[in-house]
Amino acid sequence: MRYHSDKQYQSGTRKKNSSDHRARARMSTSFAEQMMRKVNEAKEFLECDANCKGFGVRIQRLFVDKLGGLKPQLQSRVQKLLKEQKYLQLKMLLQDIRTVDQKLAANMSVSTRELETIIKDNLIEEANKISHVVEEAWNARRLRELQEELSKLKQMRHELAAFPQIVPENLIKDISRKINDEIKEEGNSAQSCIFSCHSLSQAMDSIMQFGRHLIALGRICTHLRDSKMTAELEVTHALEKCCQKKWGVSFLNQLGMRLGQGKIGHPTTDDALIGRVLLSSFPQFEDVRTVIFNRETSAAQKDVAETLKEILSWEIGHGASRNKRSVPTAKLIEGWKQYEQKFDEYKERWIASELTRKTLAEHIIGTASKLRAQRCGMWSTEIKEKIPELLAGIFALYAIVRSGTAHASAEKPSNQFSASSADAEAEQVLPEEFLIKPHCIQVLTLLCLTGYGNQRDELENHLMQIRTGEGKSIALGGGAALLALLGFQVRCICYSKYLSQRDEKAFSTLFEELQLQGSGRERIVYSTITQYSEDLIGRKGDVRKLTLDLVADGNFSLQAMKPSTAEATLPAEKLQEEILLVDEVDVLCGSHFYGQTHNQVALLESPEVEDLLREIWKNRDEAMNTAALVQKVLESEQFEAVAKKFPDFADIVKSEAVKMCVDLKNHLKDHFLKSCPDYIFDGGKVGYKVLDGVVWDVVKGYRTAFAYLHEETKGRMLDKATLRKALSLQIPCGRFSYAKLGSPKVLGVSGTVTALSKHQWEVMRRFGITSYTVVPSVYGRNHFAFLNQGSAITISTDEDHAFDIFSQVSKKVDEDRAVIVFFRDVPQVKEFMESSYYSNMSNKNVLLPNLPDSDKDWMAKKAATAAQVTLAPRIFGRGVDFYSFDKKLEKAGGVHVIQTFFSEDKSEEVQIQGRTARQGKSGTYSLILADSEVKELGLDPLHLRNMPAERCYNALCSAREKKQACRSKDMEKTLEEANALDCESRSYFNALLEANCPLARDRLRKLYEQLGGGSNTNAYHFICCYDESGSMRGSPWEELKKAHGAFMQKLQRVLSAKVSIIQFAQDAHTVLQLGDVKQAMCLELTRDTGERTHKTWFEPALATALRLMRIGAQQDQRLTPVLVFMTDGSNGDGDCIQTMRDMRQEFPSLDFHAIIFRKEDSTVLRKMVGATGDGHFHVSVDGVKLVETFSHIASSLEYTGRG
Repeated sequence: MRYHSDKQYQSGTRKKNSSDHRARARMSTSFAEQMMRKVNEAKEFLECDANCKGFGVRIQRLFVDKLGGLKPQLQSRVQKLLKEQKYLQLKMLLQDIRTVDQKLAANMSVSTRELETIIKDNLIEEANKISHVVEEAWNARRLRELQEELSKLKQMRHELAAFPQIVPENLIKDISRKINDEIKEEGNSAQSCIFSCHSLSQAMDSIMQFGRHLIALGRICTHLRDSKMTAELEVTHALEKCCQKKWGVSFLNQLGMRLGQGKIGHPTTDDALIGRVLLSSFPQFEDVRTVIFNRETSAAQKDVAETLKEILSWEIGHGASRNKRSVPTAKLIEGWKQYEQKFDEYKERWIASELTRKTLAEHIIGTASKLRAQRCGMWSTEIKEKIPELLAGIFALYAIVRSGTAHASAEKPSNQFSASSADAEAEQVLPEEFLIKPHCIQVLTLLCLTGYGNQRDELENHLMQIRTGEGKSIALGGGAALLALLGFQVRCICYSKYLSQRDEKAFSTLFEELQLQGSGRERIVYSTITQYSEDLIGRKGDVRKLTLDLVADGNFSLQAMKPSTAEATLPAEKLQEEILLVDEVDVLCGSHFYGQTHNQVALLESPEVEDLLREIWKNRDEAMNTAALVQKVLESEQFEAVAKKFPDFADIVKSEAVKMCVDLKNHLKDHFLKSCPDYIFDGGKVGYKVLDGVVWDVVKGYRTAFAYLHEETKGRMLDKATLRKALSLQIPCGRFSYAKLGSPKVLGVSGTVTALSKHQWEVMRRFGITSYTVVPSVYGRNHFAFLNQGSAITISTDEDHAFDIFSQVSKKVDEDRAVIVFFRDVPQVKEFMESSYYSNMSNKNVLLPNLPDSDKDWMAKKAATAAQVTLAPRIFGRGVDFYSFDKKLEKAGGVHVIQTFFSEDKSEEVQIQGRTARQGKSGTYSLILADSEVKELGLDPLHLRNMPAERCYNALCSAREKKQACRSKDMEKTLEEANALDCESRSYFNALLEANCPLARDRLRKLYEQLGGGSNTNAYHFICCYDESGSMRGSPWEELKKAHGAFMQKLQRVLSAKVSIIQFAQDAHTVLQLGDVKQAMCLELTRDTGERTHKTWFEPALATALRLMRIGAQQDQRLTPVLVFMTDGSNGDGDCIQTMRDMRQEFPSLDFHAIIFRKEDSTVLRKMVGATGDGHFHVSVDGVKLVETFSHIASSLEYTGRG
């Protein structure tokens, strides 16, 4: 922390100003003489050797007395860290002891060797103790406990790798060998059960024994994460052996039914659960899963006429007003009956061999082709009347494609069981049960979505709400096939790449049968929203390649001017109209996309650029003095070589060289301030966490280049081609707004349509969506509990937040419940993991975006099992199926979900709630919110604690709505900027496509400058938080306005600067968002005089500032946030230390200035500054000093944003 009075704060390189001299001049002469006399007395005393020696002994004795208790203190500290599994801290202790001056320590009677031995002995004892527990757990086959203890041992081994003697390699190798031996033995035993079986009846005699071996392997798959793949491989080999037998399919069907019903294994153990997990995990049981799905949905389905009574439809007007729309019930019943009749007809004809897959596909294509020829842009009654028949054909073909082989096998007499079968446990499964049949809600959803029964002559944009976990992907797949057959180009878009790929895989064979995919026919494309934006741009040409051509030599490649996407190469007559089928459509209007841009950067590979980046990396020790490093780089021969190679763009090359230096500093700061880098390095590539996964083709400025060089320094970068590409010149060539996705038809499904806010509906209206329909659950009554259960909402102090989470988790686990805890983001998950409570949790998993998909799937399946705890960031609260197979869990009350933050959007909250009580099962949900979270909403935590749950929740929701109103204004401002960048980007792109080099150069420079790349200085985002509470009325406010004006006047010299202004009292509101300095200077600051200015709370202002920092970072990742926080008094909402730590954790380059106005000091502001590590604290006792303080802050900025 740096303390500055308004007289003291100035640049490090400047001389003391005159105010310091005046201050010294005012020092009294008598005081100065007194101080000098004492200095002379001390000097005379120490000039005597005897005095000096005695003084040294007395000083040393003071330290020795303190050091006498060091050993017991160290012992206690080590034991505490071991209990909390903080092995890295113990490693740092050991390393610190090794750096101590041993001679000096010995003079003070401290043996560093003895201290090191204490720590090592404790660690070795702990490792041996864990190893003993591991052995005992394995011998008793307590696999959950084994996983817990083995994880500790591996963590110790990894984090204490510098001290290999503490956890010898053989401790882990021995137990791993025993586990692998058992896996092999169980796999061989399973295969030997069926090796000599020549008939189904012989195999059935061994089915229970075979199943028990699979259960044994399944236990390892389920509980031992590191052995999962090996055990899965043995299960797969055993099941594949069955498939190779003539009787294999029927045998596996019988085995699968027994596993699903919990008939294999010991009834008092978790064998029934393991059996259901095996059933859900292996593709060899897909047909059995179909049988169970058909039985469950047919048993739950109500009469269609009764179901239709619960369907509601609404028209959305201006201001999100809702008007009820009539549901064509009679027509929908007619459509359902027609669908059911045709589906059964196609099925029966296929069973009777009157239809084959090919002939059915040809029939569907032919029917659709005739309708397509008649369409001519109209959505006529004739077309709509045929929709039930087409859907019946599509889903019948889907059933045959997916389950036809199983049906045919089940019909063979040799594979059927008679009543006199020797196996009394044989499950009688009718062949037709193997054919998957969509339930009525899925079919009715598609009828409503496509306008069946209404009188409109065009297909309208429309949304459907289906409960989470009830088959949206099947509805989307069937709908995509229907619309593509009728001549539309269909794009199925989703926020998640993982979910998008999963859903496409399920329907790809059907699409190929219908000639909608494969062999160059891409009439249906699944992708993320970002990939769709990329493909839209690619339909015109390759903007990156054209930019590289422009910069290199101005000779444009003809190939780069051609469409770069497969769908864009289709003949024009086949692209009459495009339809977007959107999964979780509310994401479109969320902050991740709406108002944001899809940023395109051209990576110019060149040996000269690589040399320049390597030269900058070589000088990384000078990175913190960015100004000096920039000067050195600009004078280097490597820079001269790059500038000479691209003479027409020497200005851009110079600007990029400066950015390289700034990004090097930020990269090193990230590593210094964070416990781990903000990137993931795997398989020779650098990736970044985006939503629920890791993206490997994202570039974060030159930080990515330095991340690669960092890994190369460690000896981990082996792929030279990847490294060369990473060490490229980065030329921004487009910012394309996600709000400008063209004007296709939009049909969407979501589980949260009714939770959309007023502003979100305004956004939907801009996409042309003005209506929605809600369908009921196919499983009947919902068994979800929130406000009608105990501990529905807990308001914790910040200090007790982790404890309250731990307490509720422990209570639910004691009840044999499964618990899934959702945190706001990954840093909050890791913060909880750092608490002492995390190590005291048993049976825990942490679901993170950077995990492999196989690990994510494993944790998702394991999450809904009794006494299991899963921690996850909020992104996994959407789209992940935590399906429960555990009947013991269901009896205990199902999965309990804890949300540890309050969602900004109601739709996100509904999605998180939807991770429990899925598919007709039971479940509960609760909120545990920290004080700071509540204060950010402008609410009093103490007041909320005394409210009943329902009133408390209503107060939270009301506060959320007010916040959303503010956020919507911010989003609209962001949208304006995004659309302006989009316009400039398209103008530049058009010049490239016209091969107009001079115009393209001019427009690239203009775009570059608009993106903040035109200056040779760092780019800054000043976030000014001004106190407007009652004490600021009158002259204090006028003095602030004058100081603000002086501040902005100075900032005009900072070319790349954005300014945001927040005014706060009890609430906070944004006055200016990411405006330029001129806008901020011309702005008339007006103080709010409402009732809510009587109190002063800092948290709402800090929360708003953090949100604006995030928006700034999304717009331009090079913006360095400079937070200027001014207040004239104390606050009523705590010390804000954690908030500042979190802010610094998220923005390591944050430059924080706290100003106390009209007072001599502020303890809270000092603590806030201290929490950031190197912030600045200023005292401005009057208006004149406030002007000086603001001016000094502005003047101190050079390349680094630091004084």
